[in-house]
Amino acid sequence: LVDDSAQRINTFIEEIALVGCVFKGFEEGLVDFRSTLNGRDVFLCWKIGESAVEFFHEVDAGYAQRQPLEPATVAPEQE
Repeated sequence: LVDDSAQRINTFIEEIALVGCVFKGFEEGLVDFRSTLNGRDVFLCWKIGESAVEFFHEVDAGYAQRQPLEPATVAPEQE
């Protein structure tokens, strides 16, 4: 039973990586999403307990350096 659960968890983590996300660990509860912001590569950053992805950080930075996304950056495009 424990082996089955561990295998399911590993499968989920692999799926997260396949779509370009970086799982930062259970204890931290962090997931980074590769993105482009104002022409530069960044990670969008989500932490367990947050209702939405509202922060980003530079690729060479970490959670401590994350910054809030500007509302215009995440607003849906007008058609």
